[in-house]
Amino acid sequence: MPLQFRTPEIDREPDGEHAVSTLPRPDPDDVSTRPDDLTTAYDGDTCVGHLGSLRSDITVPGDVKLTAAAITQFGVEPSHRRQGVLAGLMTTALRDAHTRGQVLATLSSPLSALHPRFGFGLAADACAVEVDPRAAAPIHRPALGSIDVMSVGEAAHLVPEIYDRCARGRVGTVSRGPSTWARRLRAAPVTLGTEQPSVAFHLDSTGLADGYVQYDITTDADGVSVGVIRDLWGSDSEIERALWEHLVSIDDVSTWRSPRRPADDPVRFAMADVRAYKTRRRFDEQWLRILDIDVALGTRAYNASTRAVTLRVLDPMISANTGTWRIDAYGSFRSQGDADFEIGIETLSAVYLGGTSFQELRDAGRLVERRTDAAADADTLFASRPRPFCGTDA
Repeated sequence: MPLQFRTPEIDREPDGEHAVSTLPRPDPDDVSTRPDDLTTAYDGDTCVGHLGSLRSDITVPGDVKLTAAAITQFGVEPSHRRQGVLAGLMTTALRDAHTRGQVLATLSSPLSALHPRFGFGLAADACAVEVDPRAAAPIHRPALGSIDVMSVGEAAHLVPEIYDRCARGRVGTVSRGPSTWARRLRAAPVTLGTEQPSVAFHLDSTGLADGYVQYDITTDADGVSVGVIRDLWGSDSEIERALWEHLVSIDDVSTWRSPRRPADDPVRFAMADVRAYKTRRRFDEQWLRILDIDVALGTRAYNASTRAVTLRVLDPMISANTGTWRIDAYGSFRSQGDADFEIGIETLSAVYLGGTSFQELRDAGRLVERRTDAAADADTLFASRPRPFCGTDA
C-alpha cells in the first residue's frame, strides 16, 4: 500500500484516533511543544512520520512582515527511513503552506545537507560568542537611561511587547507566538549554584523600556561564575551597548557566553579591548524557502541603483514559482527578457534577505553569470545591512 500524507486538524490527536506510532507526540497540555500545523505520513493505519510547523512572519527588507511557515519538528520511524517519507512530508507541508497563502518557510535542523533539495537556501549565519567582562569594560558610549532588573517570572508579561516593538525592525527576525514564549520564559528551576534567571530592561528618560537582556549566572564548586545571555535586543545599537554595559559591570562574573549572536555584531568594537569578544562557533542560523516568488519579490524593498537584473528561477515543487523576473530599485515584475542568471529556488531563497550575496554564490560555483557584473548589480539591489539575524531558535 502506498504511503499517505495528511494534514489533520491540529486539535485532534497528532497521529489520528486509531493510528499506532512510537513517535514522540506534542504534549496537549504544554503549549510550548504544540505546532500550529501538522503533516503526518501513514503506512496503512500506522503513523510512520510527522512534521510540525508554526504560523509565523518574518521581517524582510523594507520593514515588511511576510507570513511564513516555521518548521520546528519532524520525525520518521526507524523502520521507514530512507524510503522517501521525509521528502513526502516536506513536500506536502510546503505545498499546503503555499495553498494557505504563506509566502516563506523557515527551517533549522541538523540535516543541513538536505535543505537545498527542498528549496531552502542559507539566508543568515549566527555566532556563539564568549566575552571577558574585565577586558570588555567600559563599553563605549552606551545609551543614557536606567536599568531595571526583574526575575524571568516577573518580567514574562512585559518581554513579548518589547520584543515586538524593539527587535522586529531587524531583517530576519520572526514573530514569537505563545508556544515560543512559553518555552523561552518558562520558570526555570534554580539548581545548586544557579542564580534566579533575570531580565534587565533599559529604560529611557521617560521610563519607557526600549530594550532588554535575559540571562542567568551559574557558579561552580570552585566559585567561578559564568553568565549565559539568552536574549538581547534594543531598539538601536546604542541601547544594546547599554545592556552590555550592565552585563560586564555585574560583579564576579568571569565570562559571559551567548549561544546566538549576529555574525556582524558591532558591540565588539565598542569594548575597551576588541579581543574581549571571541567567536567560538559560526553556524547556519536561518534557512529560508520562498513559497510565493511574486509576493516575496514584489513586497520587499531594494536599494538605489541605476541597473536592473533579470532572474530565471526554477522550482520543481511549486510550478507557479518557475519563471523570469526583472528587478530594479523600484520593484519586480515578470519578464520575457533574457536572464542574467538561471537559478534554482534554493539560490534565490538564500539571497532574498540580503545577507548571502550573489557574488559569494557565483564564486562558490552555485550560479553562473550570463552578463558581466550581473552579480555585483544584484548585490547592490538586494544587500541588507546590518545582516539578517533571526535570534529565535526553532
